[in-house]
Amino acid sequence: MKMKKLIVSAMVLGLLVSGCGVGEVGNHGEVDAFYISQQFVTKKLKAPSTAKFPWRSESTVKDLGNNRYEVISYVDAQNSFGAMLRMHYKCTVEYVSGDNWKLISLEIN
Repeated sequence: MKMKKLIVSAMVLGLLVSGCGVGEVGNHGEVDAFYISQQFVTKKLKAPSTAKFPWRSESTVKDLGNNRYEVISYVDAQNSFGAMLRMHYKCTVEYVSGDNWKLISLEIN
């Protein structure tokens, strides 16, 4: 019985450690880039509080290397007349350090 508990504990520990491995860093970078791009887009909107972004699965996040990511997505937000519009955007961001990201380019159509 003790051996069974030891094996189960080792398996659980292995799963936890594997989730923190190097392979996960890239995924976190893409997820962070996706949400950071939304912050940069929101700053450019006429009515930022009305912004509604899609799920990440409806967007494209591409790792460009050297801590740079390209995000292609859209946002629904009100224009200056109060009408909801869908605007597509392409945002390139660069991870600097800690919580710091740099906007490289932003195109909103």
